[in-house]
Amino acid sequence: MIDRLSWLRERLRPRPLATAIALAWLAFAIPTLSSYGLTSDSPALFYAGDHHLFWLLHPKLPGALDLIHPDVPSFQSKYHRFPAQDDPVQNPLFPGLVAAVSIGIFHVWLGRLGETDGHHLGLVLLQAVNLYIFTLYAISLFGLTAGASAAFALAFFPSVLGHAMNNAKDLPCAMFYGSALMAGARGLLRRRPRDLLTCGLLAGFGLACKINAAFALVTLVLWTPVAYALVMRRQPWGRAGLALFGAATYVPLLALLPFADRSHPFVMAALGTLLLLGPLALDAIRSRGELSWGLVEAYRAIPLIAIATSIALWPWLWAGQALTFWERLALYGVNITKFAESARATFTAYPLRCVAYMTPPFVLLLALVGLAVSWRPGREKLALWALLLAWLALPLLRVALPHSMFYDANRHFLETIPPLCLLAGLGFEAVLARLLLLADARARRVAVPALVGFCLLGLAIPIALYHPYEVTYFNWLAGGLGGAQRNALLYVPEGDWRSPGTEGDYWHTSLRDFLNHVGHGIPANGAIGTCGTHVVQALDNWEGAPLDFKWNPAEAQYLYVAPRENFCGWAHIHDLERQRPVLWRVERDKGLIYEALGPPADHPLEAVSPHSRYEDLPPLPPPP
Repeated sequence: MIDRLSWLRERLRPRPLATAIALAWLAFAIPTLSSYGLTSDSPALFYAGDHHLFWLLHPKLPGALDLIHPDVPSFQSKYHRFPAQDDPVQNPLFPGLVAAVSIGIFHVWLGRLGETDGHHLGLVLLQAVNLYIFTLYAISLFGLTAGASAAFALAFFPSVLGHAMNNAKDLPCAMFYGSALMAGARGLLRRRPRDLLTCGLLAGFGLACKINAAFALVTLVLWTPVAYALVMRRQPWGRAGLALFGAATYVPLLALLPFADRSHPFVMAALGTLLLLGPLALDAIRSRGELSWGLVEAYRAIPLIAIATSIALWPWLWAGQALTFWERLALYGVNITKFAESARATFTAYPLRCVAYMTPPFVLLLALVGLAVSWRPGREKLALWALLLAWLALPLLRVALPHSMFYDANRHFLETIPPLCLLAGLGFEAVLARLLLLADARARRVAVPALVGFCLLGLAIPIALYHPYEVTYFNWLAGGLGGAQRNALLYVPEGDWRSPGTEGDYWHTSLRDFLNHVGHGIPANGAIGTCGTHVVQALDNWEGAPLDFKWNPAEAQYLYVAPRENFCGWAHIHDLERQRPVLWRVERDKGLIYEALGPPADHPLEAVSPHSRYEDLPPLPPPP
């Protein structure tokens, strides 16, 4: 068994393995495209992508890239400026543009896919590219077994798989975030300026998806002194030297935190960077030759490359045909500040709950093993272990801090999943190494396949149970989706008003499945309404003949009902179930994805959905 595995390792190469993982993802994703509906954020993102593609094809047409005023008559897009009219100018563009190019090829030119599937295919292909890049860096830094197993686990991690099908901002950002961080780490540890430049490029692609990618650079700066002290310094310090350097580097930063001013983030970032890198720079100057000029200059260029790349990938900023460049940039700044702060004045365990309850248990178990054993032997392993800790901890801390803004389960900190998978990959490697040391050859032949089968089964079961709503996955520690909904698992006192009730299909992608029943469970001439999202999302999901959509749900004969407090809370759902018959319910793990209600009954009915703790908790109403 050991000889066979050694033979296999010698013949496997990173690029073919990365290609195989990307192809495995595509083999699952492409046949299941039509199972996934639009998210509630998709219309504006796809509209902006379509508009930019139109501008690329008609660069001299007045108004071709005017996202403020009404569209020029020759521009046509299926999608609306929804959920807000200013969303197309307040969200970066890159994934939406990829989706627009995809629909141009596969819907307009080849006529092979519908409009929704054509857009989603672009996101699926983008995820395949991201998986390929991620796998190469993971194998390079963490080894073939750990890196490849981590990448495979990431590809089929429930939250990642679900978001990869239709999320045009958060997941692409998290993937570029991770690859940028690993490129920067490899550049420092192996003294390769080219990798540092690639780090800036990948971070720029991440910023062109969402602002969260900026925290990849923050993480890299936080970790740089660790890499320098443990690996890069040609004359390594002993324990006393490491302790003194660590204190000089991180204690001033920690002392600054209580005085941090959230209203001046760029000033605080610059000051924090000086405090972190000051001791390193002084030591490198004193010890001449520690760092090459090319390495230092490439490191300094990372943020500049990232900013330039992100601006280049968002033509609205520099070629928009309304407002000035600075006015367009200010609109983006308004969006960032609008979603940057909440009224909550206390710390919260919300992100830890998401990690604990939305991760397959075997991944959690292997990650704990990896956390315990992967820091040794050798200083480079210790440095990489510290990188994974910083990568995982920073988003968790960012969300846990007082006044942080979050909602939609784990969507706003998906960047925690890649380091979790890498720790699990290191744990898998450690367990495999132990099994290969078993003295009994028969035991080895049984134990190794059993470990692999256990891991594959641990990934397959959540997908089998929740498909195509993998985003709603909660493990057995939470009692599945049903337990999470009944226990109001993600309720945060004093939290944002959009946060309660996001245990479920909070983006209402199931609208597509509901509309697939038109002509079967729902008459084609029946009036249709929605409870949980706006009827505009139903309009943008529907690709058939015009339907009678009602803006007022009370006027509809047939209702789509998906739970989310402040949009369609459990108390209101129970009232609707007493007034209208339930035609069918779509559930996962005893939790409600959505239900279809028929015309109002002429007598009171029994409510079908179980009681939820949300009905007993203080509401978090939207601001006036």
